[in-house]
Amino acid sequence: MKKLVYVVIFILAIQPMYSADFRNASWGMSRAQVEATEALSVVNSSDYELIYLGSVSGIPCFIKYIFAEDSLVDAWFIFHNIASHDLRDSVYNTVGRVLVDKYGRPHDGGVGYDTRTIVSDPETGKRDYSRFLSASWRTKVTSIELSTLYEDPITNGLVGFDDRKFRVLVHYSCNELRNLAQRSSWKRQCEEFDRQDKYLKDHGIGVGTVKVTR
Repeated sequence: MKKLVYVVIFILAIQPMYSADFRNASWGMSRAQVEATEALSVVNSSDYELIYLGSVSGIPCFIKYIFAEDSLVDAWFIFHNIASHDLRDSVYNTVGRVLVDKYGRPHDGGVGYDTRTIVSDPETGKRDYSRFLSASWRTKVTSIELSTLYEDPITNGLVGFDDRKFRVLVHYSCNELRNLAQRSSWKRQCEEFDRQDKYLKDHGIGVGTVKVTR
């Protein structure tokens, strides 16, 4: 009996002592280890990310894992194509309550917002649609940020507020691996810029080749 106890203790001692930081995965896990934790099917992937389709509190969302040097450093819940301000607020508050139940009150920002009570013109009662919602939490190993965003941030300010769709985002990041995540993100951006630059050069596209019509 003692030998069995010693064997169990030895096995536990040599196993990596992972604790779940995002879903069933832990920071620093390899891509293969993260894939082994997911029962969902991958909908998209690349050298640095895995994307699944899942849900939080019954609300469909994308689940994204980000890797740097084959180590998990960031993760996201992405609720997209939200068609109205009221629905945006509802999704934000529903997800926010899930985070409050798990991590307690946010360090910054808050949940439970109702933008119908936020007006930019008291005389007309016009709603302040430009207000974005955010909240953040921080544990010893993880930073969590809940926020809202336009579905297409590139067109920010170019079309009317009523024509917009929204995203609600939850970003998880590892405090200790933040520098590695930033270096990897910068490297990917540089590689993307290089690809875009090569495409423009290969197709003879540049500021000097663009004909401006008035």
